[in-house]
Order: sequence, then C-alpha cells, then structure tokens
Amino acid sequence: MLLTLDRITSGLMLICKDAIEANRIGLQMRNGDIQKEYICRVSGEFPTERIVCSEPIKQLAYIVNFNYVDGAGKSCTTVFERIAFNGRTSLVRCKPLTGRTHQIRVHLRYLGFPIANDPMYGYSTAWSDRLDGGGGESSSHEQVVQKMIDTAPYDYMDDDPLNYNGLARCQVCNVPVPQSDPIPAQLSLWLHAYKYSGKNWSFQTPTLPIWANDSFKQDDVIIPASF
Repeated sequence: MLLTLDRITSGLMLICKDAIEANRIGLQMRNGDIQKEYICRVSGEFPTERIVCSEPIKQLAYIVNFNYVDGAGKSCTTVFERIAFNGRTSLVRCKPLTGRTHQIRVHLRYLGFPIANDPMYGYSTAWSDRLDGGGGESSSHEQVVQKMIDTAPYDYMDDDPLNYNGLARCQVCNVPVPQSDPIPAQLSLWLHAYKYSGKNWSFQTPTLPIWANDSFKQDDVIIPASF
C-alpha cells in the first residue's frame, strides 16, 4: 500500500507516495469513508453510557476561530464513550462522524465536559462564564468576542516597529522576542488522533500521550494549553 501516516503532536497526517494513491484516499475522504477515532481528557466525570451528540455548530464570528452550538449551524455528529475516570477528569473516546471545525471540542463543551486544558472551550477561559451553563451556547455573541479581544495576548502585527515600547526585538525582523519558553504542560492539548481507518487500510498510533494513561495524576491543577 503506497501510503504512510505520520504522527504529529496530537494528530495524524496522511502522506501519499504518488498521485494515484492521493486521489484514492482523497475520494474516500470526500465520500466520508474514513473513520476517525480520538481520545481526550475532559473535565469532570463523563457518563458511563455511550453518548451521541448531533447538535449543529456555527462559527461565532469571522474575526475569531470559535464555534458554538446553534440551530442554524452546520449538521454534525460525534459519538463519545468513557474509558476511565480518575476522580477529577475523564478519559473519553471520540468518534466524529462528520468533520466540522473544532467539532469534538464544541460538542464536549455543549455536553458540559470540555477538554480539561482547552484554551478556548475549557472552564479556565476568561469568557467561560459567558457561555451558557452546560450547554456551551453563547448567550451574547458580542460579549464573547469582545472578551476574547480584550484578553488576547500581545499581537506584534498591531505594533508600530518604529515606536520603541521596551520589548526585546529580533535584530533581523524587529519582531518582539518572547522572554520565556512555555512550560511542558502548555505544549499539548489533551486531544489525540488515535486511529484512522479506510477501505482496506487502518492505522493507529503506536503510543499514547502521557495524559492518556489511567495513572495520570497531573490534572489536579489545570494549565490551559498555549494555542
């Protein structure tokens, strides 16, 4: 089979070795013939029964890549099954039957069990209280967008390079240089693409991230991922 799949960060990347194989896999993708399976760690005790969420989702605004459940949104379905619960967070298997942007993350927030370290849909965000209860629906779109803008990190694209503001800068491009590296806990969203399957092929990652272990205990203090 002229296909390789490389694991990158917490996902899978399909790389075809020739145009014929690329067209074949591309056709399977367009026809919805590729099944995807993810695992994630969510806040709270996820129900033990299998849950199917078919709530449509919609983009909040063009200026932010944030989606939420809305009756006028695009149809999508995700199947969830709990794997384990350690007293604080739950390990959950996710099977998206469609491929909407942030679908798994939005559906989990809607169900009241967001990915524990999610920097957009988790409970630690500055705008979390502006999302309705367990439903994850925005009660005021304008308020959510404004809060995101107000609390967004410094963006060098908005900076006047001719106006010295005290930031250390790259000598070549004049872009502000970060003063500290992110800590390891910030480098990975607790969502991992575990298995892809299509017609006559299947692949799953040989190892799982440390947070996917049943013995994982580093969730007593949640530090949101940095992306």
